[in-house]
Amino acid sequence: MILPIYTDKQPVLHQEAAQITEITPEIRQLALDMRETLKGAVGIGLAAPQVGKSVALIVIEIDEEENGGVPFMPLVNPRVTWKSPRQVEFIEACLSVPGVEANLRRPRKVRVKAQNLDGERIEIDADGLLARVLQHEIDHLHGILYTDLVPKKELKSRPLVQYPQL
Repeated sequence: MILPIYTDKQPVLHQEAAQITEITPEIRQLALDMRETLKGAVGIGLAAPQVGKSVALIVIEIDEEENGGVPFMPLVNPRVTWKSPRQVEFIEACLSVPGVEANLRRPRKVRVKAQNLDGERIEIDADGLLARVLQHEIDHLHGILYTDLVPKKELKSRPLVQYPQL
């Protein structure tokens, strides 16, 4: 089921998400609904707070082979455990902040620990686009939008995409 995407005015996007203590059928269904929502919005990453659920769950799926395609990756309680000192600048946008983009410097590589939907602990060493998406989505779990990390004067307009929003 496609879920409405919450915009930056919603309080759930500005608070710490709760850790998931048990991977229930509801959490698995939420991950699948988030995947469908992500595809419908033509995005590459989505955090549970963006669909109004204050739990530590993100989904990533990058279809584009030229961007090092990533198959559907739901992550429970993800956390960045290492960041490279080298940073790179890249244009970011967000489904919860429609019509806006900005250049943002982030570490080029990260290591993330999480659980998959089977409860298995996993560790991901990522660089490039995947590292950026992981950082962006994990920030959502801490109530941080990418627009909080850049001066307002650096935000630029971009074409609006139509998808269900709250």
